[in-house]
Amino acid sequence: QGVPVTSGEVVAPKEEGGEVRTPEEGKPLNLGIIQLTELDLKEGAQSVGLPYTICFEPCAQGLCVKSKCEKGDTHRKFGALDEVGHGPHFLELGGGEGFEKLNPRRDHHYGSGLLVRILEKSALAFREEFDPKSVVQINDMSKKKGGPLGRHSSHQSGLDADIAYLSTSPGWRSVVNNNVLAEDFELERNLQFFKLLVETGYVNRIFVDKRIKQAACAWAKENRQEKSFHQTLMRMRPYRGHDDHFHLRLRCSDFYPLCRDQVPPGDLGCS
Repeated sequence: QGVPVTSGEVVAPKEEGGEVRTPEEGKPLNLGIIQLTELDLKEGAQSVGLPYTICFEPCAQGLCVKSKCEKGDTHRKFGALDEVGHGPHFLELGGGEGFEKLNPRRDHHYGSGLLVRILEKSALAFREEFDPKSVVQINDMSKKKGGPLGRHSSHQSGLDADIAYLSTSPGWRSVVNNNVLAEDFELERNLQFFKLLVETGYVNRIFVDKRIKQAACAWAKENRQEKSFHQTLMRMRPYRGHDDHFHLRLRCSDFYPLCRDQVPPGDLGCS
């Protein structure tokens, strides 16, 4: 709930990620464990990223994005747009192997096609590569049509998901006791899952409790894993309110032309 909608400069995806990639149908787009295809990046409604930056005005094509939002604008859209600008309809995270939807009655398990496919594939990949009994517990994502979600300041654009920390005894519970990281917190298990996600190339940030970030930095240094986990540590950002879950935020798909990304972290964040 406390995660900011944005922090820092907002940029268009092509400025940050280069030209749109157009591989052959079904060809993997990355070298990580999770293999994404072009269809994964295109499927479903397209996120517009940071929702408060997008306003529209009438044009020959119907609605066009304004360079700047002004007071009184009424053509503001939250979350995503279809091709003709008639409103977003995100994909629903369905049932699948390796993950569980928490509080399904809230109907908050929608997201961009990219988010849904990464969650599905990461849960399955973690089972296959690390633990055949692993269960990834996923709570709030976005509403079907995007926009404000409860007390959250984010979760509006189909790029965010709250996920319980991984454990051999799954559950949504605090991993901090008396201001200290719990002894039974499985740091390496969670770091491996974070690394698996980051290696897709589509993770912007992973918000965690500050004690988890500190422990991760210390573990990497002690085990000489700073190089191997460099990108993972950089994407892990400490933020209050994340002692019982981590917050996954993706960057825009290269196929979301209206999407605006939060600039990625520029430092490792380890003192």
